[in-house]
Amino acid sequence: MNFNKKMFITDFDGTFLKTDSSLCKKDIKEIVKIKNKGVITAVATGRSIYSFDLAFARLKLKPDFLDYLIFSTGAGILSYPDKKIIKASGLEKKHILDISSFLEKKKIDHMIHSEIPYTRDFFYKKFSDKNKDFNTRIELYQNYCSPFSSNSDINRSTQVIAILPPDHDIKMQSQIIRGLCSFNIIKTTSPLDNKSIWMEIFPKNVSKSIAASWLAQKTGVKRENILSIGNDYNDEDLLYWSGSSFIVENAPIDLKTKFKTVPSNDCGAVRTAIKNWTNNFSKYETESFT
Repeated sequence: MNFNKKMFITDFDGTFLKTDSSLCKKDIKEIVKIKNKGVITAVATGRSIYSFDLAFARLKLKPDFLDYLIFSTGAGILSYPDKKIIKASGLEKKHILDISSFLEKKKIDHMIHSEIPYTRDFFYKKFSDKNKDFNTRIELYQNYCSPFSSNSDINRSTQVIAILPPDHDIKMQSQIIRGLCSFNIIKTTSPLDNKSIWMEIFPKNVSKSIAASWLAQKTGVKRENILSIGNDYNDEDLLYWSGSSFIVENAPIDLKTKFKTVPSNDCGAVRTAIKNWTNNFSKYETESFT
């Protein structure tokens, strides 16, 4: 029955994925266990479909233990096993130009990603050679990116990413949020150097929690029956929204004061969160998971 439906959502990098970029087989087994009992399973990641697929190809794994992928921080949702995009959002050209113009005035290095499903491709504007994280990302995607100009052929964008180096003026973050207040700006720690700050700029209707809410309505799962787990600022809205939530032990200190913690991503965070969650079910429900 619908009121008994449940959903499990995990972040990917720094939560499900270990620090050495591997996946723990025991974590996967725990997800398979609840999936086989009817729990809907999903990953909510800042990665694009391309980047997510690349990670699983490198690991020589198939994401057959998942029902859905919430990708690009909620800009899109992909269903499994058919790999069909069931939801997609984006920025219009006027918004792209407005955002880029604002960031250009502040001399902030940024990247403009193509619309879904072509999010691997992007244009970029750089103002300094000292932003190592920004330069690293360009090198990684050198075959899929080019400098942005008024002649660039882009009418829609999934997101714009402003990359702030580790030594940036902290006031710059609030300036971006205030200056682009008509958009949803999601802060996250760089998955590349784990020091730089990415300010991801989306339409107002994009976030992990908004995507999860849409998916919950589509699948008939009540909010209170949803567990989520994450590790960084871009998971915060999802963790607040979910009926149950956990954050990994090695998350930023200010986030650990807001949510229940589980061990680090290297020490079974996912399986611990699932076990704690299932242990809180009523006796009748718990027996169905054993």
